[in-house]
Amino acid sequence: MSILSKLQANSGSTKNRKRRGRGQGSGTGKTGGRGGKGQTARTGGTVRRGFEGGQMPLQRRIPKRGFKNVWAVDTGVVTLKSLSIAFPEGGEINLALCIEKGLVPTDSKRLRIVGSGEIQAAYKVTAYKVTPKATEAFEKNGGSVTVTQVINSYARVRMGEIFKKFSKKGEMVTVTVEDIKAAGLMPKYKTKVEVIAVGNVGGAIHVKADKVSRAARQAIENKGGKVTVTDPANLTRTISFADLRKWFPKGGDVTPETLKKKGIQTEGRTLCLVDKGRLYGVYNVKLHKVSRAARMKVEAKGGEVTLID
Repeated sequence: MSILSKLQANSGSTKNRKRRGRGQGSGTGKTGGRGGKGQTARTGGTVRRGFEGGQMPLQRRIPKRGFKNVWAVDTGVVTLKSLSIAFPEGGEINLALCIEKGLVPTDSKRLRIVGSGEIQAAYKVTAYKVTPKATEAFEKNGGSVTVTQVINSYARVRMGEIFKKFSKKGEMVTVTVEDIKAAGLMPKYKTKVEVIAVGNVGGAIHVKADKVSRAARQAIENKGGKVTVTDPANLTRTISFADLRKWFPKGGDVTPETLKKKGIQTEGRTLCLVDKGRLYGVYNVKLHKVSRAARMKVEAKGGEVTLID
């Protein structure tokens, strides 16, 4: 006889379906295994997970502590004492070597070295961040430090503080980055100044800074002041439709030459027109950059858009 004809399911692997409504003797008669009356006895009458009949459910009664930052980057922290034990003869220090020595967890994405302890050898360190005390210790022993962290070199200074510190009644005072540093309005480790629109400007003032926010520029110029951006990387001037209505209320040509006559354009500055505000007149725009939405609105009003190379 064939072996296939003797195949059968394992004992207990299959069972008969539950037959409901076949009398009380079956065990599932009358209510069919659904219990008494109520929501759960009806078709589709399920209760969602965690529902406790209307009272405060457990997941809301228990206290919550802290949160998990999904954007956090795992940073391994190493002390000078740990380095002196793991690398007593000095040499190169980086994240891969610290993971290999077991100084930081294997899932660390960057390395931070703090100045706790002492070292006697010379180390060539490459890390995301090194504290000032640790940097001093490495350089004192003839080592070097390479920091991979991108540090923002701009110090954000409020325009209200600048006006309060340097303004003189009836006179336009010129304020430079050196003046701001000397006045103690920025940290010593920062090298550049960004003026932001916080505070009030009560008169005319000439601000020379590496970067000036759009709102700060407008506030200073509205009081008869002047803004000069000294960093070539920040010489892009954003122009909105509200600016065009203010400078050219009847429409016309918008070019670097016409803006220069109004004292808006300076040498080397890139001009960019963006879609902000409402456009009423007809403008022939010839600038370095024009956003797609701004171009469509200018052309819809019958104007022309030309880009400058």
